[in-house]
Amino acid sequence: MKFRIDPTHLSRVTPDRQRELEEALLDLNSEGDGAAPTLVCGLLPDGGIAFAVEDAEGGVAAIPLPYPRVMRLFREYKDVIGRLARADLGAFGMRDFETLDYAKKLVHDEAGTLLRKTLRAATAIDLAQARRLFTLVFLLSSDLPEEVIRTHRRHGVPT
Repeated sequence: MKFRIDPTHLSRVTPDRQRELEEALLDLNSEGDGAAPTLVCGLLPDGGIAFAVEDAEGGVAAIPLPYPRVMRLFREYKDVIGRLARADLGAFGMRDFETLDYAKKLVHDEAGTLLRKTLRAATAIDLAQARRLFTLVFLLSSDLPEEVIRTHRRHGVPT
C-alpha cells in the first residue's frame, strides 16, 4: 500500500507544515511495498477527511469521514499536543508529561480504530498504520502553530 496527500490541499500549507506532512508520509510509506492500493488523503469542506482508495486497475473508492465523526478526536489530540508543548517548556513535571504522553497514545488508539473501521470496506490497514494515518490527517487539518507541530514530532512516531 502507498499513502499520498491530495495535492490540492498542499497549495495552502506553509513550508514548515509541508515538511511535517512529508515526514508523516515517509513514516507511513516506509513500511509499505508501494504497490496498489494507494490511499489518498484530503479534506472535506466540513473539515472532515476525504479518503480515496485507488486500486491497481484504476478504480477509485471515495470514502468520506465527516467532521462530526472526528471532531472530538481532533480536539482532544490538539489539546494533548498543546499541553505536551508546554511541558517541553518546563510547565509540568515528569509525571504530568508521562500522563500526557499516555493520553496521546489513547487518542491515537481510538482514532486508529475509527480509521480502520472507516476504510475496511475498501482496504485493510493495521492499527499501527491507522495511528500514523491519523497523525497525517491531523497535521493536514490542524491550525496549530508550527512550533507546536514540531514539538509533536519530537515526541516520536506514535507507539
